[in-house]
Amino acid sequence: MAQDKDLFDENSEEQAAPQPEPYTGETPGQMFREAREAKGLTTQQVADNLRLRKVVVEYMEADEYDKLSSPTYVRGYLRSLSKALDVNEARVFEAYSKMGFGEVAPSTITMQSFSKRKVRERNDNRLMLISYLIIAIVIAMAVVWWWQDSNAGDMFANANGSSNNGTSQQITEREPMRRTEEQVREQLQTTSEPEPVRTADDAGNTDTNSQADNTADTNSPVVTAVDNEQESPVVTEEPEPTSRSTPTSNADDEPEVVADTSREAPVVSENVAANQASLIMEFSGACWIKVTDGTGTDIAIGVKEAGYRMPLTGEPPFDIILCKPEFVELTYNGEPVDLSNYRRNRSVTMTLE
Repeated sequence: MAQDKDLFDENSEEQAAPQPEPYTGETPGQMFREAREAKGLTTQQVADNLRLRKVVVEYMEADEYDKLSSPTYVRGYLRSLSKALDVNEARVFEAYSKMGFGEVAPSTITMQSFSKRKVRERNDNRLMLISYLIIAIVIAMAVVWWWQDSNAGDMFANANGSSNNGTSQQITEREPMRRTEEQVREQLQTTSEPEPVRTADDAGNTDTNSQADNTADTNSPVVTAVDNEQESPVVTEEPEPTSRSTPTSNADDEPEVVADTSREAPVVSENVAANQASLIMEFSGACWIKVTDGTGTDIAIGVKEAGYRMPLTGEPPFDIILCKPEFVELTYNGEPVDLSNYRRNRSVTMTLE
């Protein structure tokens, strides 16, 4: 462990290294000083020619290399001064090496290069990690955008397809309702048909042959009128100018039944109207909507354009889906519905009871 620590500790390395013998020959600094003085130049002039600081030239002439930045820079300064002052470069580096500055411990070089490589690899790993994160975020955003776009397209396609199905279903559902209403009307009309006419005919047939022929001739238009106009209640009010007591009493009883049944028909319509609610939708922009009444029937579905006004009636509660609520104004049973609390460009699902 102590040897490993010495590899990273320069001070301990210098203490453990053997002290070199003092150099007694001519140093590079002496060579530079003699050459500069021979040319009649000052240290400032030499520094200006080499674009160096004056203190660097002074350190080089004083052989104080440890005050400079690194051995690499020192070698560069030696070459520059040798060329500027016409000094033999080989002699300068030979003297520099003999002074003990030319060689660097191999272990120090190895450890420095190893540490630099580790730092470089660590920085590269960080850059790669950041790059991977950015790529992953971009891919995730693209997937989310594609998913939302595909869902929106499917929703509008289903809306256009279901709007056609919804209208056909509404037509088929309205036809049975109309048929049931017609059947109710027919039943009411059959109950209100006049029975006295038929009893008068039967009683007239029991008379003599001559009277039967005359009554048959006179009553035949009445029978055809009843057959052709079964829906009109006027037939029940036609009196029979006969002195028969039994048909008269029967004729008096039948209109009472007709009056009772005629009073029940408005009650049915009033009950149906009491269960209905009105809903008016006005559009200021294109919006996809879906309205389902309390019976589970889709009474409105599809994309509605701007300026369209759609009145609806049905059994509450109404389940409503609005793709863009900011383009819709709702009026429920004559009262406006506030949609300002909903966010723009967001679909809304609500229930009106």
